[in-house]
Amino acid sequence: MADATVIERPRPHNAVPVATGKSTTSLKENKQGKVIPVEVPKLSDVPGYMDSLGWKVSAALMRKWFSSSAREMTLDEKLGRTPPSKYPSALVDTTTVKLDWILSFERAKAVYQSALSSSLFGTYGFDIPEARDQLARRIKRAGLFTTRVEVFGDLSSPPIWQHEHWQFRLFKIDTTQIDRGKIFLSGLDDLFGALASFGLYLSAVGTVTPDTEIVDTGSACKLVVKTYQIEITHIAVYARDTYDFIGAQYLGHWNKDGVEVVFNYILEEKIGTLNPSDYQPSGDPPDMKLPVGNWSFNEYRKKHNKGGDMLIFSDLKTIRLKRPLRYNITHQQVAKLS
Repeated sequence: MADATVIERPRPHNAVPVATGKSTTSLKENKQGKVIPVEVPKLSDVPGYMDSLGWKVSAALMRKWFSSSAREMTLDEKLGRTPPSKYPSALVDTTTVKLDWILSFERAKAVYQSALSSSLFGTYGFDIPEARDQLARRIKRAGLFTTRVEVFGDLSSPPIWQHEHWQFRLFKIDTTQIDRGKIFLSGLDDLFGALASFGLYLSAVGTVTPDTEIVDTGSACKLVVKTYQIEITHIAVYARDTYDFIGAQYLGHWNKDGVEVVFNYILEEKIGTLNPSDYQPSGDPPDMKLPVGNWSFNEYRKKHNKGGDMLIFSDLKTIRLKRPLRYNITHQQVAKLS
């Protein structure tokens, strides 16, 4: 696999303009005086360049984006404020990204193992107060705080259903890191090209058991719940991401030889001083590299009426906990849940 290069140098302002859309050629004379046509890279060539790097999943997702009817994702959809079941089904991809593939990358595997491991005190990595409260809210919304034992969750349901009904914990996987005031890319690879920064989500399956007592009110006897025991017996793990081009983001300089990242562009993007018109091609024909950013795809969508932003879900990995997680919540705490 070819390696991407991260370089620091001034932005090239004297480079030949790059055409978008149909391929163009520039002319270069050799020593014999012959004219050699040189192909200038264009945006729709990028999936092929990804293939040459071995980025098969990245290439597949980008080709699907190019082949879809134009559809721009909203910020609410990106941030998960809109249920995924409300998103156009043709633009919800549940087959391209596999969880085993994600976990073949060390940075993702480390987060996964941390999430499901137990500490010396027997506490799972996903067991935090915020996660307990979120699961309790899910149970309350489903109407399962009753006077009898109730079962919640369903491992046989797809990730979209899990996400809407029983997702209770998120672990973020960020491909970029900031260190000593500089931005470094921690791994330019297929995972970066396909998902960049994304989330591993956990949904739960288990039971709710009420602790009840009979209270004599004077006129009648009433069954009252003092506390509920929530027991998690199984966990389902999946990834969710969005394939969109919202905001300003530099995505490297591309040609048939791969991708290079100009550090100056990343830095100016982070501090908000770089405009799309500032991006220039890198190098000269026949080695010219095309600058690519979110604006490139948005311009392509407007021009060609193609380019559908997507919701991406991986498949599910289900895990039976060796030691069920149990915790209690009082009737008063349930009443306060929003």
